[in-house]
Amino acid sequence: MLTNTFCHLPGIGPSAEERLWRTGILSWHDLERRASEVFSAPKAIRITDGLHQSRAALADGDIMFFLRRLDPTRIPRVYPHLGDTPTYLDIETTGLRRERARVTTITAYRHGGFHVFVRGANLQEFPAIAESESLWITYNGARFDVPFIQDEFGTQLDFSNHLDLCPVIRALGSRGGLKGAEKALGVQRKHTECRNGADAVRLWQQHLDGTNADALKALVIYNAQDVLALEALLAQAWRITMAAFPLRTYCAPLNQPAPETAWKTFCSLTTEYTRHVVCG
Repeated sequence: MLTNTFCHLPGIGPSAEERLWRTGILSWHDLERRASEVFSAPKAIRITDGLHQSRAALADGDIMFFLRRLDPTRIPRVYPHLGDTPTYLDIETTGLRRERARVTTITAYRHGGFHVFVRGANLQEFPAIAESESLWITYNGARFDVPFIQDEFGTQLDFSNHLDLCPVIRALGSRGGLKGAEKALGVQRKHTECRNGADAVRLWQQHLDGTNADALKALVIYNAQDVLALEALLAQAWRITMAAFPLRTYCAPLNQPAPETAWKTFCSLTTEYTRHVVCG
């Protein structure tokens, strides 16, 4: 899909991209071959240089090259090219006010598996894991997750390679938080004891008080459901984008991981986590 995309190049907007498609210029190869026909000489040079940079970035797996240049409505085009690069991230806290609240759990999901971190158990191990990640994907993480994590561990953690799905999903017409985005895009999750942030705060307090033996496990599962929802939302945003993409017949079908497989993997890992880490 990216190799049919031109609107990340200098001087080419969405309408110009569609005009190029209508003239039969459908790929980077086509555009490079015909740049001098449709642009002035100086602009053709800039476009050709941009195409060379695009090829190099795609070959190197530098998805941020495209994320920094695409507007939110077109960012879903990167999804088929992500591979196992991104780490989907979500946190739970004791409240919404950063000056008073603390991080309680962090869940990070990559296709290789889950990492679960809990205050009082292994939360301090998160920075060591974070150093190896190359692309973070969150929902509203720029305003919530990342600032909370940086308050917790210090600003030395690098989140410069970060895709916040909130503006992407809102560009498709969704409003509200993560649950509103799921409802708007038709993403369904398994029902659990914890359904929202207020429940997450309550479960953490019950865990601390010892009034609910299953509170921590329920909280960890809820946190991980939020994480699994992120990839489901991005995949759904891709489907919506593709439905309106004039060149969709030229794009290879997407080989998506099965959500049920991810969920079963998580349930297995969560059981092991709660047995060996949470329960000691």
